Amino acid sequence: MLFRAFLPLRILLFLLLFPGAGSLRAELAVDGFSALTSLQPTGTVGWQFTTTERIQVEALGVMDAGGDGLREAHQVGIWDATGTSLLASATVQSGTASTPDTTVMQNSLLRYELISPVVLVSGQTYIIGASYDNDDLIFTNFNSFSSSTSLTGISGLSGGAGFSVPTTPSSSALLGPNFLLSPIPEPTSFLMFSCASLLVVRRRR
Repeated sequence: MLFRAFLPLRILLFLLLFPGAGSLRAELAVDGFSALTSLQPTGTVGWQFTTTERIQVEALGVMDAGGDGLREAHQVGIWDATGTSLLASATVQSGTASTPDTTVMQNSLLRYELISPVVLVSGQTYIIGASYDNDDLIFTNFNSFSSSTSLTGISGLSGGAGFSVPTTPSSSALLGPNFLLSPIPEPTSFLMFSCASLLVVRRRR
């Protein structure tokens, strides 16, 4: 009974000590770049990445060069490293119908669609790709390139016509597709805090 009585207090103290644990914050996967080249590809292009921590994918999108709307709609997906499992997908609408992110990168911004959140585990490689038909621009050959600290090992991939997993390596990332992610706090701190609270309760008994 005493343990139950102290439960609300323990939760409150935990949120005060670890304010980031109460909510997830969305951030861009690729959050800055300066590119030497822009292309109008045909087929599915994108990039692979490895997670450095558990993340939750909140939205999928493509870069809108110039920020004035997309010429065509684009299917976007994230696959596992083998390319056999499509883990998340969305269709980004043409024009300005899809939601714009406020971050401007080389006079461009991300237009995205929210999805049912998908968790990607730490230390695994994944592939993101978007379909193009010689319409909207993508970026490659970068002077500078920055991404979320939750990701590493980014490299470009291209594929065949239509919407399919891209598997052919490229010398540089092919930045058309991009996504919004939220790092997921590890439960270690909460478990340690709970265990410490249990010890305090037992001693008081």
